[in-house]
Amino acid sequence: MAESKQLSNIGKSNETVRNEELSRWLKMIRNDQELEATLERIRYFHQQVEKLRQVETNPENYRLSAGGHLAEIDRMNLEVREYFSLHPGEINQAA
Repeated sequence: MAESKQLSNIGKSNETVRNEELSRWLKMIRNDQELEATLERIRYFHQQVEKLRQVETNPENYRLSAGGHLAEIDRMNLEVREYFSLHPGEINQAA
C-alpha cells in the first residue's frame, strides 16, 4: 500500500504533494449539511444529463456535452464515498 502511494508521487516535489493533499482536504465533505448539498448537486447533474439524452440527436455531440457532467458526477460521488467511509470523529479531528 505504501508503495502505491509512493509511486503516485514520483516526479512531484514534496511541496506539490502537500498542496494536493491540502487541496483534497479543503474539498472534502465535512458535515451532513455539505453532504446534502453535494447529493443535491449530483441530482442536478443527473437531470442535466437526462435532458441532454432527450434533446441531443448526434451521439458524438451528446458524448462531448455529457462528458463534463459525468466526470463531475464521478468526482462528487467519490467525495460522498470518502465522507461515508470515515467515522464522524475522524472528520471532526481533521477540521
